[in-house]
Amino acid sequence: MNKSLARSAMARTFVCLFVLVAAAGAQTYSVLTSFDGTNGYYVSATPLIDSLGNVFGTAQYEGASDCGVVYELVNNGGGSYTHETLYDFTCSDDGGNPFGGVVMDSGGNLYGTAQHNGAYGAGVVYELVNHGDGSYEFEVIHSFSKGKGGGAFPVGNLVRFKGSLHGVTYGGGGGNCDGGCGAVYRLSKSGGKWVETVLHVFKDRADGHWPNAGVVVDSAGNIYGTTSLGGSLGYGIVFKLSSQGGSVEIPSDESSGSYKETILHSFDGAGDGCYLTSGLIVDSVGNLYGTALMCGDYGDGTVYQLKHSGSKYQFRVILSFNGTNGEYPYNETSNLALDSAGNVYGTAQEGGAHSEGTVFKLAAGSFLYTDLHDFNNDGKDGYSPSGGVSLDSLGELYGTTTLGGSYGYGTVWQIANP
Repeated sequence: MNKSLARSAMARTFVCLFVLVAAAGAQTYSVLTSFDGTNGYYVSATPLIDSLGNVFGTAQYEGASDCGVVYELVNNGGGSYTHETLYDFTCSDDGGNPFGGVVMDSGGNLYGTAQHNGAYGAGVVYELVNHGDGSYEFEVIHSFSKGKGGGAFPVGNLVRFKGSLHGVTYGGGGGNCDGGCGAVYRLSKSGGKWVETVLHVFKDRADGHWPNAGVVVDSAGNIYGTTSLGGSLGYGIVFKLSSQGGSVEIPSDESSGSYKETILHSFDGAGDGCYLTSGLIVDSVGNLYGTALMCGDYGDGTVYQLKHSGSKYQFRVILSFNGTNGEYPYNETSNLALDSAGNVYGTAQEGGAHSEGTVFKLAAGSFLYTDLHDFNNDGKDGYSPSGGVSLDSLGELYGTTTLGGSYGYGTVWQIANP
């Protein structure tokens, strides 16, 4: 990267956008922006779409200090977007490498995590305060340390619930894993400051360890998530944390606060899948959906459902990837999307017509597969979609690619009428 193009931390960069439109039945696929390195590289977080159709997200690498960026695509209407850099990480106390995306509160403030650096070298949670005039002010609201108890190296998207932020750390927390097994935490504002509460510490193989994606919270405050490894056979788990009232501030190695962990499924490394790098989505009746990166009937990963009935969850695979329909649904630190009709949307990092990844839809109820787009390394389209997808209020689908586009550094794309 040409360092003469480096910007200050709050510089806002405007780039001309290339729009690629390819008809596929009723769907219309468009590239909304191509990253060029100066404004970020390796875009794998699920994009956030606000009520005005503006798109927000993060790139893990590059930018002014080669430490990643927070970006916005300002919706100009008529399919036109202006690409702006809201913040360039410096790999100092502000953190570096934002592996997760951003969430927004009612005031338009953005919150996210950066996995590395920070005041204690183990990542941060940050806020971008919206001043209402198109400018944002960056603030670190929590710095993780490598010491035991509080977790280290935050990954995945945050989730807001009753004004608090919930997330996971890949390491730290304690347990008998090298570098710690990871933790689930909550940040709540008290006296004008954000205070961390550790809700669960992962301990060992059977408990699950090294969560790679964020969590979801239901209306009762129960928390659901995945770990990339662990469980009875070592290939990852889906877990539920049930609130039992209160919590413990930065517990010791073996404490799990006042949340009870229930393992809803342990993956066996065979037909059900293995290695969970993605999180979960939950539908209106409490069913959970997620992806497993590998294994399955063809070794290329799976999409699964945990069907909720009373206090029970019934596991089933609803799609086995076979190369033709995609392979390796990485969804790194991210997740699937679900529309109001119950259709499920997602990406596979590889496979498809050009072996560069796919976007797919699974029909509600039947889970019939529809190929919405096959990525192509043609210098215009992006490829290698390693992140999750999201839907706007009109039902249009958005996602990212980590590579390709006009400059080779990844893209943000949209599919209308998916």
